[in-house]
Amino acid sequence: MSDVEIQKEKEGKAEEAPVKKEPTESLVEVADRLEKANAEAREILKQQQELVARNLLSGRADAGQPKLTAEQQQEAKIQKEADEITNAFKK
Repeated sequence: MSDVEIQKEKEGKAEEAPVKKEPTESLVEVADRLEKANAEAREILKQQQELVARNLLSGRADAGQPKLTAEQQQEAKIQKEADEITNAFKK
């Protein structure tokens, strides 16, 4: 081995000397944060499901009524206005 190679090897070992934080510590911290986030997500999902169920079961004035197409809605609106005009002239 040449003197240059020996010197580089010594420098390489000197750079490795500082002790780094163990990767398992940071992985444990990440796992804890992930567990907390998942717990919060489950709680939010539960709340959303309850809201959807409440909205579906609350009942509405139009519950059980058939859905009308846009054309049918327009025709119903015109018929209603025509009936109002006819009733106004009957008075």
